[in-house]
Amino acid sequence: MHLIAKQQLEEERAQKILDDYPVKRRSLSRYDPILDQFLEGERRLVEVTMKDVETDELRTILRERIRSRRLGNRIKLSMERGSLYMEKPR
Repeated sequence: MHLIAKQQLEEERAQKILDDYPVKRRSLSRYDPILDQFLEGERRLVEVTMKDVETDELRTILRERIRSRRLGNRIKLSMERGSLYMEKPR
């Protein structure tokens, strides 16, 4: 019984340390308006940029949002010469 109580105390201390240093994660929902505006708009091809977000990171995040929202048949991402584009497949 003493060993179990000691393990539980150690786990509580470890969790407190984790709680003291919260992980900052960007809200993925902030990228959804980019996809929504593109889908609602009339343009078939647009360049995508976002202040303070690297192009490769933006591509990765948008690709994940497209996949999780099951929009792969409606939005295609492509990179050309360091620029990110969204396209509506024909």
